[in-house]
Amino acid sequence: MIYRSQKFSLLDWIALVGFTSYYILPSVSARVGILQIVLISIVYILISTQFKVSIEALRYFAIFVIIGLLYALLVDATDISNTTSNLFFKKFYSKFYQLFMMFFPLFLLKIVRLKATNHKKNILILMGFLLILYVEITTRTALEINANVTRSWGNYSDELRKLNIGHYGFVYSIPIVIALLSITFFKSRPVIVKSTTAVLIITQMSFLLIAQYTLAVFAAIVGMLFFLMIHYSGSKKIVILSIVIIGLLPLVPSLIKLAADTVPSESMSIRLYEVYSFFMWGDGSGYNLSGRIELYEKSIIAFFRSPIWGNRSLNFYGHATFLVIPAMLGLMGAIPFYYVYFHSYKKIKESLGDKGRQFIPIFAILLFVGFTNPIEAALPLMFVTWFLAPLVIEQLCSSDNHAETRLKNETVEN
Repeated sequence: MIYRSQKFSLLDWIALVGFTSYYILPSVSARVGILQIVLISIVYILISTQFKVSIEALRYFAIFVIIGLLYALLVDATDISNTTSNLFFKKFYSKFYQLFMMFFPLFLLKIVRLKATNHKKNILILMGFLLILYVEITTRTALEINANVTRSWGNYSDELRKLNIGHYGFVYSIPIVIALLSITFFKSRPVIVKSTTAVLIITQMSFLLIAQYTLAVFAAIVGMLFFLMIHYSGSKKIVILSIVIIGLLPLVPSLIKLAADTVPSESMSIRLYEVYSFFMWGDGSGYNLSGRIELYEKSIIAFFRSPIWGNRSLNFYGHATFLVIPAMLGLMGAIPFYYVYFHSYKKIKESLGDKGRQFIPIFAILLFVGFTNPIEAALPLMFVTWFLAPLVIEQLCSSDNHAETRLKNETVEN
């Protein structure tokens, strides 16, 4: 248990800076082994809680252990040689590491919420976004030399990591950054802030197009639509917004075709044309879209073939974490896996109080990405989802509440 009387210590500063760098900077994560980072994280949990770990944290830990054991017992891991020594242990800790690092940002969020002042929270938020901006700049530079560098994540080398070139896990964190920028745009009042935020949203969308991740672009659009619907709910503007969205639906294929004709990347253009053909004629054939749909179907079929225990060996990779887990581990592994995700979402939403609705677009993006892509190793995505997003929403809404209180007081005085 962490007490509010505890101060944000030097150890906390070092830990938060270190973990933020590990999650966002590829060069840092490349230098630290998976056993080392898990051990460091556990030691920090014990020290920061004074060895009084909460029941909630222990529950999460137990779920990670259970899923790790199921993976080690029930699945033939294709990424680990069957002839390697300590095969069972390596399969276990590889899956445990993925799950642990997915949700460790929740603990970091709790530490910051209970110990840090608003000023310190803002510093941590700024640091996180500056690191994201730095990786984006280095990645943009690399994309100018090799347009496919972010798509070669399967062969993601230590050389690319050392250069802090982001891969798919970084790219898929950008839609959530765009959602947070959208919240900032509507919550802020100064024109300079609104203008800067609008420019940043445009630059982030352009980065997604340059990086050639079609689904990341759609994830960003999904997040912004969710936010707009939530922002205007309860007002007359929601009716106007709904009419506008419905009116634009017939134009979606034409807009996709326009984007395909405009985007500088030939590969991205081909992918957008595939989506355009799918909307117009139901034709998903092509080197990317049809292959994805086929993999999703195979994962679902594999799950129904063995819904309880899953499948020990799959002759394909489903390319979608939220579909692959049930296919591999069945309900035995899928239930605790989904529980952790939706329980975490529920807890954050409740902790944000009446501003919890602002987190819905963030989780919607995470679900969209998780059901269409592998996210078990997407460290930047997890950090932005479970740490930065709640903290940003909390800080923006708290300043908004202070402004409302000040206006009420001024009205009473007048």
